[in-house]
Amino acid sequence: MLKLMLLLYALVLAQAGAHLHRVPIYRQKNFVKTQDNIRAEVAFVRAKYGAVSAISTAAANSTTNTTNLPKEQLVNDVNMEYYGIITIGTPPQTFNVLFDTGSSNLWVPSIQCASPSCQDHMSFNPTLSTTYRYTNEMITLEYGSGGMSGFLGIDVINVSGLVVANQTFGLATTELNNTFVRDGFDGILGMGYASLAVDNVVPPFYNMLAQGLIANPVFSFYLARNGTSQQGGELIFGGSDPSLYKGSMTYADITQQNYWQFNMDSATLNGQVLCTNCAAIADTGTSLLVAPTDIYNKIKVVLGVNTDDTIDCSNTSNMPTFLFTIGGKVFGVPNSAYIISTDTGCILGVSGMESQFWILGDVFLGQYYSEFDLGKNRIGFASVSGMNYTTGGGASNRKQLRLLEFAALLAVFWKVLDYIN
Repeated sequence: MLKLMLLLYALVLAQAGAHLHRVPIYRQKNFVKTQDNIRAEVAFVRAKYGAVSAISTAAANSTTNTTNLPKEQLVNDVNMEYYGIITIGTPPQTFNVLFDTGSSNLWVPSIQCASPSCQDHMSFNPTLSTTYRYTNEMITLEYGSGGMSGFLGIDVINVSGLVVANQTFGLATTELNNTFVRDGFDGILGMGYASLAVDNVVPPFYNMLAQGLIANPVFSFYLARNGTSQQGGELIFGGSDPSLYKGSMTYADITQQNYWQFNMDSATLNGQVLCTNCAAIADTGTSLLVAPTDIYNKIKVVLGVNTDDTIDCSNTSNMPTFLFTIGGKVFGVPNSAYIISTDTGCILGVSGMESQFWILGDVFLGQYYSEFDLGKNRIGFASVSGMNYTTGGGASNRKQLRLLEFAALLAVFWKVLDYIN
């Protein structure tokens, strides 16, 4: 009887998965991972969250139904970028876009852009679209020394069969300092909260909901690590696909509704507690794991990292697993995920930044299935590898895991006791 029930359950999952709309992720060809690539990523992330934030100029003259979920197949660019295909306009013009939970605006290059970054990527021609509408508004997105500037337009966009009408998006006429010249994506589709959007532009996901294209205000990511050009992962609109993860989803409440920010119970490394009740942001547009500077300095000491962030490749297999406790459950990031092999050696896939929060980029998100629930203002994580959260750590990490789980249970007990009293 049990076997029959399991078989029926598997058939139900298979049938549900067959109706899900998926957005594929593709890998950039002939891309060589170098230390310069990683350092450029570090600089971009620090600018994105630190020194200069996204800004906009004023207008020129201005004053749950889980079936049939749209899915976008994602491209994995050597575990450093995940992007997929959308179209804009009528007839459709095709673009690779980075689906970025760390921002909220959609923009692509314009044919008016003469920057080298634009010349190396697809650009949008408004005159070729019969549904395009002009605006008189300008927009600038600045990330430190890089970014884009241009104007806003309105047109129809198609994301894996979801046809969004009247979507306002940015058209770059200048890409500053060639920030994106080597990137495999043409533009960025932000998936953060609307409050984060520059110039109060309504993000595409909000328009999908408002136009009734999806029933549930949820999207989820599966980011395959070391994926081929056909297996970079998936972005799913309207819910999650249980066939892609194992066990139950563990949730944490969103604490600030701009970035997808939440609190982790703790973070530990090799028995050393790095923080408790730590603020964190889940950002699919960041490749690395980023910690506050003081914590990052502790991490470098624990791991014996060189001053230039390089690591002796012969010693990496003995490095411990990061253990993050979220919602009372421990999520591990093994050394195979945070040590990056480059053309000249090994480098730490963890960086530091002057901030009060962690950034859980693809080094973390690539280990887990992630669900972004806008309706309930929460974020969820589940295992996709069945690694029991301790892979790469041996007996020492298993002991840490037991202690962390006990501490998490004890914290829940005291919360319940306080509530009763």
